Amino acid sequence: MSIVRAAPIGIALSLAAIVLAPSSAPALDERTPRPILLSSTELPWVQGQQRWVTLTWTSQEDIEGLEVTVSGDRDGVDVGYEEASTGHARLSGDDDLSANEVDITSFFVDPGPQSRDEFELDVTVEWWHDGEFQTGTLVLHAQQESVGTEPFVMLTTSAQVPAGGDGARNWVELGFLGLVDDIRDFNVSIEGDLAVYYPQRSFTSLHHDAVLLADERDVARFWLDPSTIEPGTYALDVVVSYTIGDGPPRETRSPLQIQVG
Repeated sequence: MSIVRAAPIGIALSLAAIVLAPSSAPALDERTPRPILLSSTELPWVQGQQRWVTLTWTSQEDIEGLEVTVSGDRDGVDVGYEEASTGHARLSGDDDLSANEVDITSFFVDPGPQSRDEFELDVTVEWWHDGEFQTGTLVLHAQQESVGTEPFVMLTTSAQVPAGGDGARNWVELGFLGLVDDIRDFNVSIEGDLAVYYPQRSFTSLHHDAVLLADERDVARFWLDPSTIEPGTYALDVVVSYTIGDGPPRETRSPLQIQVG
């Protein structure tokens, strides 16, 4: 049975650009318009946790009626959606994904009472293009994570983006998990040998707001221009400035590896 929960608050996933593997027969041509998953298929998970999972999508061409259905790899893994009647996750705006648009689908996962270090989620994605129905599948791998003594954890340590192309897949999504309440003024900037573009002028922040609470997951995004980067591996620093409550400004640095190509 599916479960229903309130709308997601602050969900985070690390990023790898992944094109759906088609499940329909005959196999879809690689040129067939399809949704592109910008979120990683690796899900960090705290043991015993129940939470919303958000997947970020884009597309190189217009597609319509995108729906995401998720099931666990064993009995006891329960998946729910924002609307009980749908039986699937929908985009946050409308049901369509325009070329180069970025949108999300969300679903709630309860792994069940049995303690396990890892589990998998089977994801089926359905959409329409020019009146033709299409479907594809992928697998999400959830693995137990360890947390340290810092007030938050950056869940993303590496990402991969293509060289060249139209740039739709060149958004990098950094996941963060709050460990204490009232982390404020959460601003993220990138230092290294790649030119980075932010949603704000000189930095990026979390998707929902600039506040990160205990057990909240949220994401920050930046974009790499495919016309200006050469294939290769780049070592970057993620600089996060923040305050805790009304305390003084703080700053942390975390390494991030970007694979281009």
